[in-house]
Amino acid sequence: MAGEIVVGLDVGTTKICTIVAEATLDGDADVIGFGNVPCTGLRKGLVVDMDATVDAIRASVDAASRMCKVELHSVTVGVTGQHMASLNTRGSVVVGGQGGEITEEDRQRVLAEAKQLVQPPDRQILHLIPRQFIVDGQGEIHEPVGMSGTRLEVEAHVITASRSFVDNVLKCVRRAGLELDGDDDSVVLESIATAEAVLTEEDRRMGVLLADIGGGTTDVAVFLNGAIYHSAVIPVGGEHVTNDISIGLRLPYSEANRAKLQYGLATVAQARDDETITVTQVGAERPVELPRRLLGEIIEPRMTELFVRGVKAEMEACGREGLLPGGIILTGGASLLPGVVELASKVLDMPARLGLPRCEGGISEVLSGPQFATAVGLAKIAARRHAGVEADAPDGGLLSSFGRSVAGLFRALFGPRRAPRRRRPK
Repeated sequence: MAGEIVVGLDVGTTKICTIVAEATLDGDADVIGFGNVPCTGLRKGLVVDMDATVDAIRASVDAASRMCKVELHSVTVGVTGQHMASLNTRGSVVVGGQGGEITEEDRQRVLAEAKQLVQPPDRQILHLIPRQFIVDGQGEIHEPVGMSGTRLEVEAHVITASRSFVDNVLKCVRRAGLELDGDDDSVVLESIATAEAVLTEEDRRMGVLLADIGGGTTDVAVFLNGAIYHSAVIPVGGEHVTNDISIGLRLPYSEANRAKLQYGLATVAQARDDETITVTQVGAERPVELPRRLLGEIIEPRMTELFVRGVKAEMEACGREGLLPGGIILTGGASLLPGVVELASKVLDMPARLGLPRCEGGISEVLSGPQFATAVGLAKIAARRHAGVEADAPDGGLLSSFGRSVAGLFRALFGPRRAPRRRRPK
C-alpha cells in the first residue's frame, strides 16, 4: 500500500548502492535516503569475498538508514553475472471457465505451462515475464481475464540463473541482517530494474536496446512492441577499461581509475594535441605528464570491442540488428565517459543516447546520474508492488503485470505472501 517504506539494493561489482523510498498512491517511489559505498567482494557480478561483500552491504544500508532515519530490515535485490541466460517460451491451455470466459486461474495455468522448461538442477527461473497473451489465435493481448475463448496461450521471456551464484548473493544479504521483501519479484535481474528507471512506454513500444555498462559487466536488454524480447549479460565493464589503462600506462590500479574518471575519453579524436594528464607511474617518485590522447588510444579499442563483440553480437543473436528504431540507450557508471554515446552510435550505426533514471523525491537530483539507474529501478519495482498498482495503470512499468501474475502463482502454490508493514515515522 501507499506509504510503505521500500528499499532497493544494487549489489554491483564495484559498489553497493541502497535507495530507500516511500511508495506513493500511483505506485511510484519517493526517494528519502540512499547509501553508496565501494565494494571489493565481487567480480563480474559474482561473490568472491563474502566478508567484504557483507561489510559493504551493511555500510551502504546503514548510510541510507541514517539519512532517512528509518530502520531497514528487508530489500529488493538486483543481481547480475555471466551465468544469467534467457529464452523466449510459450504455454497453451484449454480455457476452463464457465461459458468460455477466461479466469485468473486460466492465466496462472498458462504461465505455469510456460515455465515447464528442461534445465539442469543447478539452475533456477529468476523471471518469467509475459510478452503477450493469445486468445484463439488473436495475439497482442495484455489482459486476457474476462475475455471469451476456448484456448489461451502466452509468449513469455524467461530468465534463468545459476542457483549457487544467486544463493551466494542472498547469503551476503542475510548475513548483513536483511531479508527479502517478499517472495515473487524481490530478486531482480539488474537490466530489468534499470529499464524500470530509464525506459518509457514509448521506448518499449518503438523497439530499443538498453545497455547498462557497470563496473564488471554490461547488462543488455532488448525491448520490442512494449515487452522485453531478449536479455543477456556481457562480462565486460568499466573495470576492464581501468585495467587496460593500468597496463598501458604502467599505473597502479587506483591511479589508473583516477586517471579514467578525471581525464578519460572514449575516442582519440576528442583529445587536443596540447592536452596532458598528470599521473604517478609504478615505481616513480614524482608524477609525470603524458598526452591525454594516450587515454583515448587505450579506451577507444576496449569500448569498440564491447559494442561490436558484445552489444552487436547480442542484437544479431536475437535477430534484431538494424531493426530497433529507438536505437541504443546507454546507462551505468561507464556511460559517463565523454564521447561514449557518440562512439556507440558510430560503431553500431544506430541512434544512441544517455539513459538517466526518472527519480522523485527531495534528493532526486543527487541520484539523477546513470550510475544510480539500477538502484532507482529496484526501489520503483518494490514501491509498485507495495502500492498494489494494477497492470493497466498509465506507464505501469515492466514488471507490473509480471509481478501480479507471478504473485498469484506463488499464492496458489504456497499461500499468501505476508509483506512487512513499514511506514516512515511521523
